[in-house]
Amino acid sequence: MKRFTTLTIILAAFSLALCIPGCGGGSKSSRGGGGGGTGTGTGTGTGTGTGTGTGTGTGPAGAVAVDMTFSFHPTYVQVDQAFLESYVSEVQRAAAGLFKSTEGQMYLRNVTLNSGTSGTVTLYSKSGPSTSNGGVMSGMSGGGRIMLPGGFFTDAFLHEYCHARFNKHTEEYSCGNCVMGVIMPTQKLHYCNEAECNGGSPCWEPYILKQYPSWTNTGTDPGPAPAVNASIQP
Repeated sequence: MKRFTTLTIILAAFSLALCIPGCGGGSKSSRGGGGGGTGTGTGTGTGTGTGTGTGTGTGPAGAVAVDMTFSFHPTYVQVDQAFLESYVSEVQRAAAGLFKSTEGQMYLRNVTLNSGTSGTVTLYSKSGPSTSNGGVMSGMSGGGRIMLPGGFFTDAFLHEYCHARFNKHTEEYSCGNCVMGVIMPTQKLHYCNEAECNGGSPCWEPYILKQYPSWTNTGTDPGPAPAVNASIQP
């Protein structure tokens, strides 16, 4: 994993807030490499209110619904109503990855977008993960929460989500069949099972099935994810 000087203060503060012992401890950080979106929303409007995104937030029968808050940390990035509205497309990208990686058995239902410090996902920039000195830091997780750049890679989101939601407190950078492996442009949006894990610590049986014992992992593509129901709180 990579850490760079330009993000040292941000990551240290986040680690302290969530009681993260650091990589190798109970919660982990991941490295990024490519693929995914680049956080292109650039709205500059000054509208006020609680605008909402489109979508019904309704998933398949029996699927686990997840509600999350994506908060832009005001110490590091300033956002307005227009930008938050434009960011719904980035959230939908994360929703698509979650739906695909769980084979349609979990979906992102309601999302709140705001400026704050207590989001399920805290964002420290508006756009991608590259730092000013050319380094890359995709994210950190701990205490059930995630920290990411605004233009996070979808596989990086899923990597941290596995740590935070499914309690997989080990890294698995050597597994090429899973988002817990090294994040590459062609990385599958997939959590590996025992039969296919080539890194030694599969996600599905030891971790995901502990929470959702009826879930199946067959490699089936569930199709398009439901549209999230987004609420904007500038």
